[in-house]
Amino acid sequence: MKTILSVSRCVSIALSVCLVAACLAPAAASAATVTKLSKTVTGTVVGIVSGSSLNVRSAPSTGAAVIAKIKNGVKINITGYTSDGWLAMNTSAIKLGYVSKQYVKVPVSSVSMTTTAKSVTAGSATATTYSIFPACATNKAVTWTSSNTAAATVSAAGLVSAKAAGSAKITVKTKDGLKTATCVYTVQAASKLALTGVTPVTQTIAPGKALTVAGKVTSNYKITSVTAAIKGTSYTWTDKPNATSYSVSTTMNNKLAFNSLAAGTYTFTLSATDSSNTTKAFASTITVKAQTPTTIVVSTLAISGAGPATQTIAPGKALSVTGKVTSNYKITAVTAAIKTSSGTVKYSYTDKPNATSYIVSSTMDNKMLFNSLDAGTYTYTFTATDGSATKTFTSTITVKAATPPASTLAITGAKTAPPASLVQGGVVTVQGTVTSNYSVVSVQVGITNASGAWLSGYPKSSTVNLSSVDAAITFNTLPVGSYYFKVVARDGSMTSDKVLQNTAFKVVAR
Repeated sequence: MKTILSVSRCVSIALSVCLVAACLAPAAASAATVTKLSKTVTGTVVGIVSGSSLNVRSAPSTGAAVIAKIKNGVKINITGYTSDGWLAMNTSAIKLGYVSKQYVKVPVSSVSMTTTAKSVTAGSATATTYSIFPACATNKAVTWTSSNTAAATVSAAGLVSAKAAGSAKITVKTKDGLKTATCVYTVQAASKLALTGVTPVTQTIAPGKALTVAGKVTSNYKITSVTAAIKGTSYTWTDKPNATSYSVSTTMNNKLAFNSLAAGTYTFTLSATDSSNTTKAFASTITVKAQTPTTIVVSTLAISGAGPATQTIAPGKALSVTGKVTSNYKITAVTAAIKTSSGTVKYSYTDKPNATSYIVSSTMDNKMLFNSLDAGTYTYTFTATDGSATKTFTSTITVKAATPPASTLAITGAKTAPPASLVQGGVVTVQGTVTSNYSVVSVQVGITNASGAWLSGYPKSSTVNLSSVDAAITFNTLPVGSYYFKVVARDGSMTSDKVLQNTAFKVVAR
């Protein structure tokens, strides 16, 4: 004979026997969690016969004797049940009998929530906990609704999804009897707990090397704990900030003794928890390993054919920038610059080749405006870097106006040659050509007395052929005395006249 539980015993021993929960215990829903009844139930559970004629047996088995028959619609008192679908029952005429549960309709008497108020965080999902009484009710189907879907929604299976700060009344309703129960969900804002700037990051270090523990924790809730640890060691430390912002403390940094670690691989973690019970964690891998000596490859960085070389140029003269750079490393930067004597940069340009060979670009050449420099002394530099070495070519460029050539102003060809003693009335032929490497500005030809005063001659003009003024120089009219034949001229390089000829002669009586 199968064990039968009475309603009152079912409640008092919390259903510890190996049967299905007693009829008066709550029934389990499909997805939501249903707990056992926790209240003392008074009265009886009534079932209604649904079969046309229900056999009442002496024991919970089809092999037991039929002790009575009950017609459809008759109400019976249910006192317990078995795990395989039998109900213990009685009526005013039957003291104790057993009937098959499938032929009895047991109405729902009530439904209840385990709690009537609950706090959750936005973004979370929570399964509801409810109870249907009696647990052996025939139809335990329920529906779910939310009073504020902006704050929380509920699925057909009773899963509450918290959406945003606010509150929502979640209601469960039985399809049989339309019994209801509610729980108010208060939704708190989602935690913004975050870790930033955490170190040390994943890396390999030599034994004895210290690492700095750093980082910042922020949240819109109070940060309740921050723990740093090197897993597999005794190095761990916890701070309890009780604030919305926290930076790794000196104590925490000092407690994580990376420089004491033996060779091996370790996991460093920094985890933080706030008052919303949200936790964030950072993790990195620290490998402690003796370092293998590194063979250093010497850079072959070199500059060849660099120009312009040191020189002096006239204002406005252009110079070409030339040069080639080579290296066994990638050339990261090549810079050409023109600086004044005080160090001020006049022109500068940088190329970034990222190659092992580089020839001066036309852009760099065009950027070095030597033809725009004022008179002065400048330093030209051409610098190349490959990340391992730096090389520089330097030259001095002097901008200076050219010294003009000396004037060649002179009388060329046959010169006028008065005799030392000219007989009064005698004639002398004026001849010769005034020439210069500059333009001849003026020429004055004539006869002066001993004191230098002009007595006769041709006034200043641009005449260069002296024979053209022969008629104007009247030697034959000179009285007896001492004289000079004089030629003065000026060219474009001069600010005053130059004496080209000053020949003394005398006029004597016949």
